[in-house]
Amino acid sequence: MSAEKGEGPGSTNGEAQVVPTRFLTNSAGDESILIESETRRRLEFRLLHHYIVQTSITLPASHNASVRTAWTVSVPRLANDYPPLLNAILSIAAVHLSKVETEGHSHEAAHGEYLALALNSHRRAISDLHSDNVDAVCFTSVLLIIDAYATLQDRTVQDPYEPPMQWLCMSNETRNVFDIGWRWIADNPKSEFTAIARSTPNLSDHEALFSECKIRKFAHLLKPVENTSQVKECAGAEDERDQETADAYEKTVAYVECIYNAIQAGEHGMGVCRWLAAFAVLIPRKMIDLVREKRPRALVVLAHYFALTGYLSDTESRPWWIGKVASKEIGGIYNCVPIEWHELMSWPLELTNAEK
Repeated sequence: MSAEKGEGPGSTNGEAQVVPTRFLTNSAGDESILIESETRRRLEFRLLHHYIVQTSITLPASHNASVRTAWTVSVPRLANDYPPLLNAILSIAAVHLSKVETEGHSHEAAHGEYLALALNSHRRAISDLHSDNVDAVCFTSVLLIIDAYATLQDRTVQDPYEPPMQWLCMSNETRNVFDIGWRWIADNPKSEFTAIARSTPNLSDHEALFSECKIRKFAHLLKPVENTSQVKECAGAEDERDQETADAYEKTVAYVECIYNAIQAGEHGMGVCRWLAAFAVLIPRKMIDLVREKRPRALVVLAHYFALTGYLSDTESRPWWIGKVASKEIGGIYNCVPIEWHELMSWPLELTNAEK
C-alpha cells in the first residue's frame, strides 16, 4: 500500500497529509495486513460483523430506533458503494475491539491501516461532494469524529500540557461538510442521513442552538480573572478586548451549558453523548485557535466540557468511545493554567476526581 496525500478533515493547516509509515506495517513490523489474503478477508468479515452487532448500537443517539436503523442497516449498505465509509466502519470496529478485548494489538494495527485508508479517500471525496454521495460522506464524517474521540484514551497527557488538537481540528473542520451537505439533505425525503441530522437533540440549527441557551450555571467562566502572575495573555480583560474572542468564549460556554441542562433534564445518556460528540464540531473555529494557544480561559472551558462526562455512569450511558479521558485531561489543564485560574478548576476536579 503506498502513501497518499490529500487535504480534508484530518488536515489542520491546509498542508498535504501523508499516511504515517506506522500505518503501513502491523504491530510486529511486518508488511501491511491489508495485502490480499485469506487473513485479511477473515479480519474484515469479523470487523464488519462486530460493527453491525456491537459498535453501531453505541453511537450517539442510537437509543432512537430510526438512528439505530441508520447505523446498523443503512450505513453498511451505503458502504458497499463508498469505500471511505467501509474503511471508516472497519476502523472504528477495530478500535472498539482494541478497547473491549484484552489482547488488542492486532486490532490496533488494523485500526491504523483502515483509518489511514478512510481519511485519504474521504478527503478526495469531500472535494467532490454532491447529492449522490452526500449521505455516505456525512456518515463517514461522523464515524471519523467518534473514532478520533475514542483514541483520546490512548494519548499521553504531557507536562507541560498539550491540548488534544488532532481531535479538535478534525472535528471542527467537518462542520463545513455538514453545512454543505445539509443543502441536499434538508429537502430530500429519501436522504438516509436525515435520521441522524434530525434526531434528538436536534443540533442542525447552530445559531438557534447558541442563542436559545442562556448561560447561568457557567456564567462565572466569562468573568475577568485578576492577573496575579503578570502574564499578559492570562488577563481576563485581555480576552474581551477582541470581540471575536469574546464571542467564541460565549458560544462555547453556552454549548457547555446546553449539555449540562440536558443532563439535568434527564435526557437519555446516548442523547447526551450526541451533545458531547458534536462539541468540537459546533464550537467556533476561533475557540479551537484559543485552545491551541493554550489561553487559560479556553483551557478552563475545555476542562468543564470534559467534566460533563463525569455525569455519565459506567454502564450504558457511558459508551466505550468516551471512556475515562476526562480526569487526565482535566489534571493536565490544572497543571498548565496559572494559579489565579485554579479556583475555576475546582468543579471539574471534584466531578471527575482528577489528580492535580
